[in-house]
Amino acid sequence: MDTHGTENNTKMALAKAPASGSTPGNNHIPGTVATPENENMSNSDRARSQILNTLKRQAKPMAVDQPALQVELQWGQQESFQNQLKSNGADCERVADSVAALAAVDALIKRNGWHPLPVIAPGLLQKVQLANRWDSIHTEVTEAGTVAVSEAYCGIADTGSLVCLSSPDNPTSLNFLAEHHVVFLPGHRIVAGKRDVWKLMQAEGIHTPRAINLISGPSRTADIEQTIQLGAHGPRSLTVFLLDQLNP
Repeated sequence: MDTHGTENNTKMALAKAPASGSTPGNNHIPGTVATPENENMSNSDRARSQILNTLKRQAKPMAVDQPALQVELQWGQQESFQNQLKSNGADCERVADSVAALAAVDALIKRNGWHPLPVIAPGLLQKVQLANRWDSIHTEVTEAGTVAVSEAYCGIADTGSLVCLSSPDNPTSLNFLAEHHVVFLPGHRIVAGKRDVWKLMQAEGIHTPRAINLISGPSRTADIEQTIQLGAHGPRSLTVFLLDQLNP
């Protein structure tokens, strides 16, 4: 009996038979499970499904946003503010209240021979009347050598800066146009740093004004021959009176 032809036929049949776990015309991709849904999927669809399933298994849950850490308003030391302000080239003096401060302004003008009639911020006019210091009052800078008197919203201890908020009662022009600038600041309104200014404004419900000026000393420049000159772009002197009491 010739078995050679039978053996060859058997080998050919085995070669044509589909692999275990697959069906004719359906090539199986490793890592996928044959389900009714993917029986009719093309190779590219099954590959895409495999990738998506892998990504789902490896995906990490998204981090939950944590609320921002709320840092409390930090108040500054009056002594630190005074020392820093003086190192910036300004003068600083403590007085009892605004009436005493106006008397000190009058004495300052006479002592230095400055223009006898200061320009007063409109917000201070009532206090000037209480002080009964000057017969006539100006609220706009019109002459050279003028002394302007205004108020600061608060002070910043770490830089010795005054924070001045613009308003009809406290015009920005007084900060720049006068030759000598005098500022009243309640002694208890000194914050630690710049960030605390915004926290204070938020706590007091202050809307951002048209202008916020940070004044850290008299105007100075070294544009000409690298020599410091005072008063080139603003007041040549700055005097701050710290009020122990808010009202006279």
